[in-house]
Amino acid sequence: ATSTAAGPAFDGTGISRGSLAVPGAIDRVSFDRGFTYHAIGRAQPVGFCASGLIDLLASGLDSGHLDESGRLLRPIRIAGLSVTQEDIRILQLAIAALHAGIKILLDKTGLSPAMIGEAIITGEFGRHLSVPALIRIGIIPAGIKKIRRIADLPLKGAVKSLVDRHSARAVARLKKMSRHVDLARQPDFQEKFISALRLAPWT
Repeated sequence: ATSTAAGPAFDGTGISRGSLAVPGAIDRVSFDRGFTYHAIGRAQPVGFCASGLIDLLASGLDSGHLDESGRLLRPIRIAGLSVTQEDIRILQLAIAALHAGIKILLDKTGLSPAMIGEAIITGEFGRHLSVPALIRIGIIPAGIKKIRRIADLPLKGAVKSLVDRHSARAVARLKKMSRHVDLARQPDFQEKFISALRLAPWT
């Protein structure tokens, strides 16, 4: 198990047109001879929330507005909202932290993505993400047999711990089986982090 210091970029903090997932936040972006979008509540767009930003990067790469180094080749403007080069650089840092954390866990366990039967993405943020976009920009690897998005698993676990008298023993067993990997102490973390700044599928 590990955790990554991805920062607040996916909450919209530090992003010029970033937004929480509120009415008017653009949560989906695609490209077909032009950018198209969906805004939460079909309200007037006010900014991009996390899922919209990830879609935007994937669509920008596929449409030639971005290259894999993250450089803006053409301006991106959606519903009157522009994305800056600095926005992209901030997102790249968050993406690279997640990528490097997952890569180190795979290396530590000797697993390849194809050996993973199921991966679960959770949280209010996680359940809205596009899996193809996550793979396209390099956050998660292709090849995992099944990827599920489930809302609010941490909350459900907290509730279960209160109502199920067996849950404490189950948690204790899981804790005993687990080992925490401190990324800051891994000698190859910096190398993997820098490599992961590239917006591209895993190789």
